[in-house]
Amino acid sequence: MILAEQAKQQGKVIYWTQGEDTVDRIAWKVCGQTEGITELIFEENYGLVNLGVYLPENIPVIIPNISNVDKASGQVVLWQ
Repeated sequence: MILAEQAKQQGKVIYWTQGEDTVDRIAWKVCGQTEGITELIFEENYGLVNLGVYLPENIPVIIPNISNVDKASGQVVLWQ
């Protein structure tokens, strides 16, 4: 919970899981795409992968800043 509060203070979005949520579904709901986003969510949320495919309810998931993901290709843009 402390990490979620720190992330919120940093301006990151916190998504609270609902029944039958998966990381792919969260990426689609919040970002409108899954390619490139799912991996970033796992990187931002250490241990999330250990919770299984269907996440328990009321788990805070930190949504990373996706401004560096090219929505057309799903690739992370390192330099512009």
